[in-house]
Amino acid sequence: MKRLNSRDNAVLHTIGDDMRPVYQTMLDMNCGLQVVCVEIMPWKEYESEEAIIWCVDEESYENQRGILFVKGNEINDIVEILKRNISNMENAVTIIDSTNTKFLPTLSRNRVLNLYKELINICDDLEIKCPSLVFTNSIYFDDKRAMHIKVFDEEDNSKGDWVWVRGQRYYYMLQSLAHELRHMYQQKNDENYFENYITPEEDMHANRYSEVEIDANAYGVLYVERITGKNGLKYAFDNVEEYNHPYWTELKILIKNQMDKIKKQKEPFGAKQSITA
Repeated sequence: MKRLNSRDNAVLHTIGDDMRPVYQTMLDMNCGLQVVCVEIMPWKEYESEEAIIWCVDEESYENQRGILFVKGNEINDIVEILKRNISNMENAVTIIDSTNTKFLPTLSRNRVLNLYKELINICDDLEIKCPSLVFTNSIYFDDKRAMHIKVFDEEDNSKGDWVWVRGQRYYYMLQSLAHELRHMYQQKNDENYFENYITPEEDMHANRYSEVEIDANAYGVLYVERITGKNGLKYAFDNVEEYNHPYWTELKILIKNQMDKIKKQKEPFGAKQSITA
């Protein structure tokens, strides 16, 4: 988990509210654009606009492979802006720009919709607020698959949560999403849960073997297994080579044991089904 002050980022922001209405609106309107809430528009010439659709090219626009930037500070206002611009995309401000793909990936429409649906499902299961979700090609502060960030204002008041997930193979993204949301659940239930947390930069081995990470990995694996019906343990590792490395044999056993504990505590996820990725 990272801690950021709102002044550390001039564009992306979180309004602190439960974001379920935003992502449910995207699902209800069957819009596969990624939605990103902003304080100011990334383009000065369009800073007065309430929403901008950014796409790599005309084909990506037609297939809803792009990002819908929405400016607003109130959840109800953002939902209304979404409805206005999605219902009549032809009248929305659209920018076609093939040079700005380094940071934000243009995921397929079905993948975005699926991840929004699973985001809501997981938050429902964990009984936590839905955070702002951002897909990225490269998380700019660390080389990670995903990250949970708590945002604070200049007076140290909480402004909410971001979850960042790197654009990669789908089930790795899903495991990462469930993993980071589990961290939000951990903190909600015990404010001191991360008190002695050791970061990967400090000690990779200690981080991976910590109670915090074993529990988050176990939950993420269980969620993938619920979708695939197959062994999902490999998705807790960065690649097949790492998963098969004997160095992590004991860790895999610990994750499996924690999966059994979670299943005994509560049958996760109910009977909800995923749409096709």
